[in-house]
Amino acid sequence: MAAYESVFILRPDLDREGVDKTCERVVDVVTKSGGSVLSVEKVGLRRLAYEIEHFSDGFYVILNYEGEPPATRELERFFKISDEVIRYLIVKREVPFEKPQTRKTKASAEETPGDGGTGRGEAGDTPEGGRTASPAGSGDLPSGAEAAPPGE
Repeated sequence: MAAYESVFILRPDLDREGVDKTCERVVDVVTKSGGSVLSVEKVGLRRLAYEIEHFSDGFYVILNYEGEPPATRELERFFKISDEVIRYLIVKREVPFEKPQTRKTKASAEETPGDGGTGRGEAGDTPEGGRTASPAGSGDLPSGAEAAPPGE
């Protein structure tokens, strides 16, 4: 079986129950066509880059599944005839699907000692309260020129 990933956008006027029902129907389409669903991630309501069917927002869902080409054709047919789906994309995955790490373990791996998890130093680590001093001769002024004090 091949691994696939599908991202589909649902109408923003659907309530939570409508989103759940549509996701269940998508899972049913894949399983009845001989595929197996690996994950369904409801990303949430997001702003669209451009209007689609007079909607400027959409509810994004990411579906990872394994199946044969007939399962993908049936899923595409469902997306085309469904009134709830305003846009979809199905791609064949080159790399098998792996469940993402939990946020806690990922965040702790990115933290470095002394930076509070920001990846940057603290404000007190540099001179002038967080601003770094520019090296001599690297400003916008010609060499030998001095900046005038503010207000002059």
